[in-house]
Amino acid sequence: MAKTPLQTIEAMLGQLSLEEVRDLRQTLRDLEALLEARAIVGQGTLPPDEIPVGEVRGYIEHKMIPNKAHTRLNGPYGYLRVWRNGKHTSKYLGKVKPG
Repeated sequence: MAKTPLQTIEAMLGQLSLEEVRDLRQTLRDLEALLEARAIVGQGTLPPDEIPVGEVRGYIEHKMIPNKAHTRLNGPYGYLRVWRNGKHTSKYLGKVKPG
């Protein structure tokens, strides 16, 4: 039986350093705030720029990346783009599954 994405992640957690766990925790908090904000937008109650998500503001970008010869695009790849306390951060989320 194939592992779920969560099971795969859980199996890798023991390999992380303390600093990596702390970074992961912050990334998950940022992602959670953005997903909650996206749900509010989906309900049509607030436009995206007026969503209160604490000190976190940002978005999830799906980006296409060209190959070296610029003859083909690969992806899309997901990136969590967040502004936290005046600082812009970017986290790679992985390749986006089609559909």
